[in-house]
Amino acid sequence: MQFFSSPLRNYRKFFLAFIILLSVTVFLSPNLVSAQGLVPCQGTDCTMCHFADLANNIIKFLFGLAVMVFVVMMVVAGFGLVTSGGNPAALSDAKSKLVNAIIGLLIMFSAWLLIDTIMRALLPGGQGEISGWGPWSQIECWAPTKTESPTGGDAGLPPGAPPPPPLPPVTIPPQPAGQICYPGTGAGPVCFPAVTGIAGQPGYEYPPNFLAPTRWIDTQSVNMSTRISQRYNLGEFNRSTTCGGGGRFMYIDPRVVAALESMSDSFGVKISVNSAHRSPGCNSRIPNSSPNSMHMSGRAVDLALPPGRNKQQVRNACVAAGATFTMEYSNTNHVHCDWR
Repeated sequence: MQFFSSPLRNYRKFFLAFIILLSVTVFLSPNLVSAQGLVPCQGTDCTMCHFADLANNIIKFLFGLAVMVFVVMMVVAGFGLVTSGGNPAALSDAKSKLVNAIIGLLIMFSAWLLIDTIMRALLPGGQGEISGWGPWSQIECWAPTKTESPTGGDAGLPPGAPPPPPLPPVTIPPQPAGQICYPGTGAGPVCFPAVTGIAGQPGYEYPPNFLAPTRWIDTQSVNMSTRISQRYNLGEFNRSTTCGGGGRFMYIDPRVVAALESMSDSFGVKISVNSAHRSPGCNSRIPNSSPNSMHMSGRAVDLALPPGRNKQQVRNACVAAGATFTMEYSNTNHVHCDWR
């Protein structure tokens, strides 16, 4: 025990200093570290989740540094053991370096356990979630609550403005029984087997009287990278920037896909989809999201602004493509369009 007592005494102060330094860095200097890109927030957009994300990034950095120091100390200790030549003093020094390296690594793991426990205790459930364990854990912070501000009626046009001229009509392929078909890339429609009767599946509890889909695509049995139109693949319509994947069973109305192709043609550039289909379970994890969101019906998309275009131009294009409701997100460059 005497052999271990000295290294342990030496590391008590290091352990305490490390905890104090990490805590001060995480909780008192978030804006400084955020400015360096470790946390994707600034100012009033920062939440406790972002502080946890900051702590996680710092821990990953320190672990990387600790591993490098550990490897160097192990190499030095091993070299000392090999070259000691039976010299008791050299042998003792090499063993001491070896023990110090191991104890240092254990201290790092102990420090992670303490900080990780604090993060999980402080992270509010409505702001994000921590998955995984150890320095490899992942933190997903949900986007700040969006303030939806529709203006000018359902269509979202300025008061008194005439509706934009309609875009060229789009062709919707026939929908055979047992299939869901999309326009494809020009060689004919692309169809997927339709799944029905998913009642009881966790996360698919639709609100009463909601116009829920009657058929779905099982994302685990199809290739999600399949291109379903000239510009879009299936996977682009089963995601949300706030709650991740839209769910195992997805549906996107073929009208929506065809309309986005027509809008992209009019702009001369592909319009990126930030969010499309969401399962009820996914939708419920979005703070202040409508419990009757049209995203759950597969008839709504949140669109990013193409280069050089503003929100009103995108809303006008949606209306010209047949959308019956549009609105802006006041704190993002996104536009919501749906085909009710």
